[in-house]
Amino acid sequence: MKVKNIAYACALAVISFASQADDNTSMHVTLEVMKSCSLSASDMDFAQHSSADTSEITASSELTITCTKGTPWKLTADSADQASGTFYLHPSSDMTDAANIAYKLYSDASKSEQITSTDGLESTGTGTTQNQTLYGVIEANALTSAVAGQYDDDVNLYLTY
Repeated sequence: MKVKNIAYACALAVISFASQADDNTSMHVTLEVMKSCSLSASDMDFAQHSSADTSEITASSELTITCTKGTPWKLTADSADQASGTFYLHPSSDMTDAANIAYKLYSDASKSEQITSTDGLESTGTGTTQNQTLYGVIEANALTSAVAGQYDDDVNLYLTY
């Protein structure tokens, strides 16, 4: 009986094998990697100072820039009343006789590369996160006539690629 079952299974296998067809084809596979960039920034805080503080005041913001490998990019900045590379901290609306306090932005601690609405930091994407520090500088003696209170500004950062 076992021999009969084995013979029957072999016959089915031969019939099954004989009825199978063979065919093949190929396909074309593509991928396009698009240029892309992302930018994030921490807030910049010049902290607390008195009007007697006559030294230069600095603060910084940490930026993360991630661009597709090989993608050239440029970082620029502006705010509502930024002019000629000078930004302004504005006094709170409840402060009387208070004036704006000027500051500038730089991409380096030595203040050789200023960030403005037209001039900025330029580099090329690596495909991974590139960390960059943005430096804010208030010139010496800028607070000597400042009214006590809170000052702020909103800066728009642009990453062009």
